[in-house]
Amino acid sequence: MTWQAWHFGVPQRGCIMTDRVEFTAPFGILGRLVEKLVLRRYLERLIAHRGRFLAGATSRTGAH
Repeated sequence: MTWQAWHFGVPQRGCIMTDRVEFTAPFGILGRLVEKLVLRRYLERLIAHRGRFLAGATSRTGAH
């Protein structure tokens, strides 16, 4: 699995951050099944949680 956080420019207020996640589960067909049933949703929730955390962190520090 690779995870890259990309930062692009600074608009008038705030910043834009894009995450790019690429993963392939090991173990062949079994891994692909687990990937589709479990890992994809887990990673989507993880990234959404990270986004909420970062948004809260910037609002607490007053950064825009």
